Amino acid sequence: CLECPFHRWRFDAEGKVTKVPYSERLPERARQPAFPVREYYGLICFYYDPEGGLPTYELDSYSYIDDGSFVYRGTHHEKVDMHLQEFAENAVDYAHFDPLHGQMRLPWTDISIPGITINHTAFWETDPDPARGQFSYFHDSAYLVVAGKELPSTKATAKITIMGPGGVVTFDFKIPE
Repeated sequence: CLECPFHRWRFDAEGKVTKVPYSERLPERARQPAFPVREYYGLICFYYDPEGGLPTYELDSYSYIDDGSFVYRGTHHEKVDMHLQEFAENAVDYAHFDPLHGQMRLPWTDISIPGITINHTAFWETDPDPARGQFSYFHDSAYLVVAGKELPSTKATAKITIMGPGGVVTFDFKIPE
C-alpha cells in the first residue's frame, strides 16, 4: 500500500482508499491515479504516461550487480548545483568541455594544477534497437596532458545511460588499472 505522508490516508495498488486514520467510513469516490511500479536496485520507480499508457520498455539490468561481482568501494557525497536535465542539455555542447572541464584540479576543490589538462572526446548516441527508442547514451573518453605531453595510459571512460524521458540515469566509469 501507499500512505500519504501528510494525512496518513492509505491507498491500494489500484489507487483506491483503504484507510483514513480519523474516519470509520471510507470515501467511495476518493482515489488516486495508479501507475506501473518497478523496484529497481533498491529504488522504487514508476512510469507516467499522460494518456495512461503502459511502459514501452524495461529498465536495464546490470549483470555485475546481479551476479554479485560489483565491488562496493565506498561513497563520496558532493553537492552538484545542477538539475539532471541540465546535464543532458550541456553534454551535447562539446565546445564547453575544454574551458570548463579541461583543467586538472585538486580533488573536491576549485584549485587548478598548473601544467596538467584533461583532453576530452565525447559523443551522444541513441540505442540502435527501435524497441529501445527511449534509451540514449553519452560517452566521454578523457586522458591527461602533462606539460604538453599526452598520457594515453591515464585514459578513463564514462558511459551515461539515460533510460526514458524523465527517467533513470546510470553512470558507468572505467579508469586505468
